[in-house]
Amino acid sequence: MYGVMPYYLAKDLIELPSNIIIPLCFSVFYFGMGTDVTMEQFGYFYLIQFVVTMATSAYGQVIGSLFD
Repeated sequence: MYGVMPYYLAKDLIELPSNIIIPLCFSVFYFGMGTDVTMEQFGYFYLIQFVVTMATSAYGQVIGSLFD
């Protein structure tokens, strides 16, 4: 079978499009909060959402591996 590293690299690459699109869907709230709309501030907001999405995906893998 496959080693651990190739498996998780492939898994992360496959999930990358959804991990990019999901934070963009939640970015609608950024404009609804009445904050200043600059590209730099929106970039930080999106970056935080992207990192949180990746962290929750990894956390889900950890929890899933505990109960297999």
